Amino acid sequence: MGRTWRRHPLPSATVAVAAAAGVLVPGTAAPAESAVPANLVGEWSRTVSLANWKHYGAPVYHVGVWTIAIRRSGTVYVYTGLGYPRCRSCVPDLTTRFSVSGARLTVAAVPVCATKGVYGWKASGRALTLTLIADRGCPPREALFTGVWKRA
Repeated sequence: MGRTWRRHPLPSATVAVAAAAGVLVPGTAAPAESAVPANLVGEWSRTVSLANWKHYGAPVYHVGVWTIAIRRSGTVYVYTGLGYPRCRSCVPDLTTRFSVSGARLTVAAVPVCATKGVYGWKASGRALTLTLIADRGCPPREALFTGVWKRA
């Protein structure tokens, strides 16, 4: 026979502490997600070369086309390879978040870096340019995101 799970209400102090720490407690509403500007939303691709990885002193990951899929909520899915736009069941290589304040874009932690990075951004026509402002000790993120992305 299967197990039965019983729901027990959490004390309000527990919920308050968890909310302050940014932890989603079952049975509570998720905090509102910040939106990114509409001209940032969509799929963007760029070729990351061996020279990009070396310039930032990063380990060499995938050399070739990378695609970022930016959602209105700020969630960003990162894919390698040429197949992404045509792939219906692609699994992202990593997921992160973007948040925007004016001309500054903050990239949340990625699997190889627990810190955040800050970049300048400009979307014009079919081009998205990300310029490094500050990214403490995360050469892989610098090498990946810094540059000109084209709308996919």
